[in-house]
Amino acid sequence: MMTKEEALCDFLASLKTSLNNAAVYFKDHPVFLKSAEDLKAKADSLLVSLSPIKIGISPNSLFIDGKNWEKSGLSKELASFLHFRKVETIEIKSGVSLKELIFFISKVSLAPKEILKEGGIEAILKKENLSYILAKGLDYSRLLGVQGKEYKDIWTHMFQEAAEKGTPEDIFGLADNFAKIIEKFKVNDLLENEDLRENIHNFLNYLKNEARDKFNACLREMANLILRDKTIFKADQIGTLRVFFKDLSGDEFSGILWEAAVSNKDFDALSFELLSSFLDKNQHERAASSLADKIKTKNPPEVNPQAVKRLKELFFAAKDQTQAYDPYRKNLEFLFKNTFFEESGSRGLDLESTRASYQFLILNLLIGEKNKTKLSLLKDLVKEELDSVIKNKDTEFLRHFLEICERRRMEASFSGIFNPIKNDAFSSIENIIFQGAPRGEFEGFLNLLNRSFLGERYYLDKIFNENRTSSGILKMYFKFFPEALNVFYDNLKKKPPDTEFLKNLIEAVQEIHSGLSLEILKNIFSFSHSLIKLEILKAMRKLQERDENFLFAILKEENVFLRKEALGVLVYKEGPGSVAGQNNAVAEALKLLLEVPDSWGRKNKVLEENIDIVVEEGLAAQARDFLLVLSGRGFFWSKKVKEKAKAALESLFE
Repeated sequence: MMTKEEALCDFLASLKTSLNNAAVYFKDHPVFLKSAEDLKAKADSLLVSLSPIKIGISPNSLFIDGKNWEKSGLSKELASFLHFRKVETIEIKSGVSLKELIFFISKVSLAPKEILKEGGIEAILKKENLSYILAKGLDYSRLLGVQGKEYKDIWTHMFQEAAEKGTPEDIFGLADNFAKIIEKFKVNDLLENEDLRENIHNFLNYLKNEARDKFNACLREMANLILRDKTIFKADQIGTLRVFFKDLSGDEFSGILWEAAVSNKDFDALSFELLSSFLDKNQHERAASSLADKIKTKNPPEVNPQAVKRLKELFFAAKDQTQAYDPYRKNLEFLFKNTFFEESGSRGLDLESTRASYQFLILNLLIGEKNKTKLSLLKDLVKEELDSVIKNKDTEFLRHFLEICERRRMEASFSGIFNPIKNDAFSSIENIIFQGAPRGEFEGFLNLLNRSFLGERYYLDKIFNENRTSSGILKMYFKFFPEALNVFYDNLKKKPPDTEFLKNLIEAVQEIHSGLSLEILKNIFSFSHSLIKLEILKAMRKLQERDENFLFAILKEENVFLRKEALGVLVYKEGPGSVAGQNNAVAEALKLLLEVPDSWGRKNKVLEENIDIVVEEGLAAQARDFLLVLSGRGFFWSKKVKEKAKAALESLFE
């Protein structure tokens, strides 16, 4: 008789199959109907021992029958699928009909946006008056800690729902959590998603009329979003985003400026330029006056000297900034005359801030300069500045600079000037990576590089003589010199045994995230000792690709630990219910490990080890037929092998 746990596993596997089929076929299609009928049978079987079937859903696991199934691959897949659809719990009662199951599966398999348009899965089921299937929708506050594209879709819909038919409590709840919500988005999300822009705009309009303080707080977070990205906007993009700030009062903008000066150490001339582009002249006039009043009316102990210092540097460090600066300079002149501020602030300009302003001026000049001679002079200034960028690993300057270069390179009359400057920047990026840039900091630049400025020999020397094995360096080498893979392998084989080097290399290779990673690891495996081979197999779990024949060969190795890790890779890549699990790789692996062609076909010790491996990997159920054979052999058969096989079978019923 099937145990409750086995019945539950069968039910979950059938549920996953039904959901997959519902996404592909119409609900009247024979394939879908057959999977629904199977689900009905599996549900009825489970309901004998577990009634009702109550399923709790978190982002990464299911909670059923008092147990958290977070280690199950199938559980993780189902949990993620249902959580995306804002489902918190599902309850299936005895007596559930096939018709109800078909309706439930066909609805819950819809795209999250479609489910939300119908009011959420809870509302959908209530409207249909289902008697034996209940579901509870996930409260939005439970989504605040998770990321992903589909969650962005959910928030887009929730802003719409709040503005159109939400209660004040719903809208104010979103407003109170707006900072956590908006940090999940980038400026490009607003630029590219018209629905998101419109829904947030309508949401803010409600707040503007009903709760001005919450409106101001949300606008500050919109400003922070722009400041985080520091994207240099095109004219049409400015127009697209200006809608959020057109009703911003001067006092409200001055509050944003003051808060940024107090709490944001990265607030600089570029930050101000980005924000100021969304305001008109009158708004700036009122904001400048309000900002001056804020500072003047504060008692000395209340004034933040660092904020005052930052404002002084921002508005007075350079004399040729845009017109947006003028009202602020005029209203804040007293900062230079007031003794208190001089003493509380700085007696000189901060070198770092001054350099930031200088760099910003260079970028501004690059954007608008039409004279080729002046552009050539600017090119020399940029080249000098790139030396500082390399030293300080200044990704911000590089990012904005490259954006400007690409924009102006498209102008035919200036491409000859900007191409050399761009190459200088690419050379700098390559050098920065070799200097040990923090992991991930320059990932966004690697795709832009199309050739090496250092040469193949330089890479090989750094990798094999200086043990420079970061994933960034390896990515560049294999990208720039794809024909030199054999040269890389030759150098690898010549290198004296160095376990630490190989471990670091293996770790870096698995982070390359390309089909090449598997080939490199297999090559290292071919000449390495057992400890390194184990590290390689562990790394293979993290790759998207796998070589089944390579792993099958290892299952025949004498080293039991290598056999265990090879099976572990197959199981990890082919978990229960996964797409990969639909092929027969694991079944083939079990055959290689446990099948015995005759009584003398395999050493008893190896069989004992293989039984242990299979049990440890949780494959006893799948290996049942092999274990039955091993447990029932004649008197001449190894007693230890039979006992291990019997113990493995008995564990299935515990």
